Amino acid sequence: MRRIVLALLVAFLTTAPLRVAPLSAQSADEIADRYAQLALERSLSLQASEASLAASAALLDEGRAAFRPTVGMQARYSRADGGRQILFPVGDLLNPVYDALNGLVGAPGQPGPFPQIDNVQEPFLLPQEQDTRLQVTQLLFSRAAGANVRASEAGLRSTEANRDAVAATVHRDVATAYHRWRNAERAIRILDEALVAVVEAERVTERRVETDLDTPDRLFRARAERLSVEQRLQEATAAERDAAGLLNYLLDRAPQEALDRPGGEEDPADLVARAERLLAEVDATMGPGDQAPARPELAAATAAVEVAEAGLAATDAERWPTLVLAVDAGIQGPEYGIDSQDRFVLGSLVMTWRPFQGGAISARQARRAAEKNRLEATRRDTARSLRLALEQAERNLRTALASVETALARELEAERGFRLVARRTEEGLGTQLEFLDARSTLTSARLNVHLTLDAVRMRMVELRYAAGTLRPTSETDR
Repeated sequence: MRRIVLALLVAFLTTAPLRVAPLSAQSADEIADRYAQLALERSLSLQASEASLAASAALLDEGRAAFRPTVGMQARYSRADGGRQILFPVGDLLNPVYDALNGLVGAPGQPGPFPQIDNVQEPFLLPQEQDTRLQVTQLLFSRAAGANVRASEAGLRSTEANRDAVAATVHRDVATAYHRWRNAERAIRILDEALVAVVEAERVTERRVETDLDTPDRLFRARAERLSVEQRLQEATAAERDAAGLLNYLLDRAPQEALDRPGGEEDPADLVARAERLLAEVDATMGPGDQAPARPELAAATAAVEVAEAGLAATDAERWPTLVLAVDAGIQGPEYGIDSQDRFVLGSLVMTWRPFQGGAISARQARRAAEKNRLEATRRDTARSLRLALEQAERNLRTALASVETALARELEAERGFRLVARRTEEGLGTQLEFLDARSTLTSARLNVHLTLDAVRMRMVELRYAAGTLRPTSETDR
């Protein structure tokens, strides 16, 4: 009996894990940050956000271009046949006068000195004409153009904030997925160790039943314990596979690609100290009151309000005139030439003003004012929800921290209980059923410790995300 108990104890405490992920010299948080950086480089959603940002920057450049001069060239060559005629009634106007003068000064029977003149008809379209000119225009005054530039600037800020929000979300998802995978991977190792012990216990119990040293109910209990561990191991394996698949998906890698795990476990006291420092930093940054965290979602909502304000200003600017300076220089005439009669220079100061458009401007103002009010309400609601999320993340982390001490104490007591039961069983004072119960309690306690510590790590990620401070950290910054 003593040799059996020693074999079970050694198998449970010292058996190597059956599933081993590649070891890394980095800590769990450093590996999570490294994976987050890799995900940011490969994320398709972030690439789409970068493309939107480039489009917004181009739109801003397009709006600013309205204040710079434009240069263009226009050339036209025309041939015409027929069309309307322009009548100049020269004969109808002068012939009566010439007839009177001829009657006064002319000799009888002789033609007078003033001839008869025909009316003149000129075609409206010239038979042949060319017009080639260089055009330079410069906007001198336009309130609408300035408002459009301000709207584009606010739109660019909104797109940048949305890009930052996507990056923070990707970082949070990757870090959380990694800690979930770590939890499942460690659960597999613990359950692998437990499975070795219960399989051996079942084998020993079966032999004792065959020799009438134990009753069959003990064998049934050992089998039930082994099946329970196998079921939990299957669930942990499925959870590990799902977590690894999700993390590799976020990293744009094959689902079965191996993931790194830290070479050593962080001391729980160090983890608790880091979490408490994070809570103190967040409290110092936010302070009392209803101040919202500096999240990119809030910056995007604020920029959206600024876009609406600029649009409202642009609508109001439609009541103001637009002044443009235009200069044309070139040649024109029936033939191409560069003589003085062919060359020309034309300067124009063009004002466009439409102060009344049948009420359309007022209608657009009302629509954009309502849109601005909607976005302002959305911004306030976003600020409140972000503050609420931050407070909830703080509470969740504090709750997780409070569970650490309890989980560690539970593991310690379960370890003590297991060793005492193992000693009693070795001395023939305890039963194998007590041994299996103590082992099951210890296994559950160890699983709970890892679950609690990983919950603290994930709650820290959530708090950093809620506070707007989640950024990939390089090794040199640590």
